[in-house]
Amino acid sequence: MSNNHESDDLKNNNKQTEISSFQVFKKIFVCYIWKIKYTRIILFPTLFLIIISKCLDVYQSEILQKIAETLEKDQGKSFAALLILLLFITIVSSILQEVPNLLFISRITNSYRLEAIDTFKKFFSLKYPNFYNNYKMGEINSTIERKSSAVYDIIDILVLNWLPTLFFVVYVLVKMFSKLGIYITLVIAVSLVIYTAATLVIAYHRRKIIKKYISNYNLCSNQIYDSFSNFELVKAYNSENEELRKYNIVQKTYEKSANIVWRSMYMLSAIQRLIIGLQTLFVLYIGIYGFITHKFTTGLLVFYLSVNAFLGTNLHKLGWLYVKMSQAMVNAKIRIIDIEEEERLMDIASFKQEITFKNVSIMRSNRIIVQNVNICIRKGEKIAIIGPNGIGKSTILKCLLKFVDYDGKIIIDGFDIKKINDDSLRNKISYIPQNSQLLNETVRYNLTYGNNNITEEEIINECMVFDIHNTIMRLEKGYDSDVGSNGNKLSGGEKQKISFVRAVLKKGDIFVLDEPTANIDKNSEKKLIKTILSTVDKNEKTIIMVAHTIELLKSFDRIFYIQQNESKCVTYDEAIGLMKQTNFEKK
Repeated sequence: MSNNHESDDLKNNNKQTEISSFQVFKKIFVCYIWKIKYTRIILFPTLFLIIISKCLDVYQSEILQKIAETLEKDQGKSFAALLILLLFITIVSSILQEVPNLLFISRITNSYRLEAIDTFKKFFSLKYPNFYNNYKMGEINSTIERKSSAVYDIIDILVLNWLPTLFFVVYVLVKMFSKLGIYITLVIAVSLVIYTAATLVIAYHRRKIIKKYISNYNLCSNQIYDSFSNFELVKAYNSENEELRKYNIVQKTYEKSANIVWRSMYMLSAIQRLIIGLQTLFVLYIGIYGFITHKFTTGLLVFYLSVNAFLGTNLHKLGWLYVKMSQAMVNAKIRIIDIEEEERLMDIASFKQEITFKNVSIMRSNRIIVQNVNICIRKGEKIAIIGPNGIGKSTILKCLLKFVDYDGKIIIDGFDIKKINDDSLRNKISYIPQNSQLLNETVRYNLTYGNNNITEEEIINECMVFDIHNTIMRLEKGYDSDVGSNGNKLSGGEKQKISFVRAVLKKGDIFVLDEPTANIDKNSEKKLIKTILSTVDKNEKTIIMVAHTIELLKSFDRIFYIQQNESKCVTYDEAIGLMKQTNFEKK
């Protein structure tokens, strides 16, 4: 069945070849550096200034060499001039090291924003089943943050640190070879190879550790979201300690992985320092030996010691940056699961004729929810869906919105909805869910959500029709009042009415009502449903509603009864009998 297919597809998708580091670098360079004009313009000036500052570091060592040689010759005037020059070069070098950061930081933060927006968009582009089957809210927040930070770190490391530092190392080797000869240069070159190899090996083994660390961090984020999104339930059942216990469990797991991550980094740092220390010891031995045997002058020894100090600092920084880069690369490679659409989907201009469910069957975890659903709904009809609780009535409606995978066909005006673009299909549907879902925005924002081309007059007129206008005007800022998180500043009935008005203002051709009055009393329910049915009649819209109240059924053109193995059209009297027989009428 469909869910088995979905599961297989998702497994195959998870087995896709991991994106390579080269592909990550290429994407970041092309999308966030080269394609952005201002970033591209200041890239080379930024690199040039950093390289100049690195050259000045070496030049400072050469000045120190000359100062030492001047002291040996007792040339006072030259000594004073060299000191002034050293001071000037030091100041210029210090300034040039920070100016590139000031220039380029806005480009790095810009890349963070662009990646955050892109990842946010990808989550909303997921097919509905993939989203709910594979992601939890805490993980989504963590993924957006990690992928954005990864782009930030990679550009920062690559442009402001790695490339200039690599240039500095090569430049120093050339200078040392020209001034100190082959032996010292070879010692430094060999130590660089050992240093790089040790860094690469340990960083490679840290990748699996970091992935586990990220996974455990996501568990903590998901637990926080789950606990606080059910705040009322937790408080009502005095389960604060239970939530604390669960959070402590995932935090302990996270703590263990965090310890391993940081210990591996400290171990790498110790190895890097050891290699640099041994390299310094060997080269110092060669330098002192050369000085004793008069092969090195005092100036050359001072030059070496100064340059080697710069080199050691840069090498240690380079190693630390590689560790940071490895972690950023793991974050950048986080994949957002989705099944690629194999064909271009079509758009539909409007709904003109009929909706047909042909042998629709739905399964979850190899369990049949409902099967053999056959319903034909003509344009302008008002259809009630009834059936025992838990039989899958809401799930059938969600199939029409492509929220749930299914077998069989759902056809609109002769076109299988699987071949219709999701946005195009949903633009034709005004959907009212069981729970009134409001965004943490203003009343006006929630009313016009999904259709911004609404006049103030239309908003007020529909609110008056649904008897919510006066209530809104009593709020502190009227239509510009915040509704709070999930509408917590409004009553249940007020939220329901806003949901109904929002659906009407969207002006969909098909109204899908998924038990939208399940949480209000029967009198309020009757009033709301009669109002929406009256509005639909005036505009010749089609309405499909899951119903639980007998009195409401008289207002519908046809009634479909759903049971596990079939669906059938029933009369009003038959519907009453079935509702009483199976005891699913709303009390």
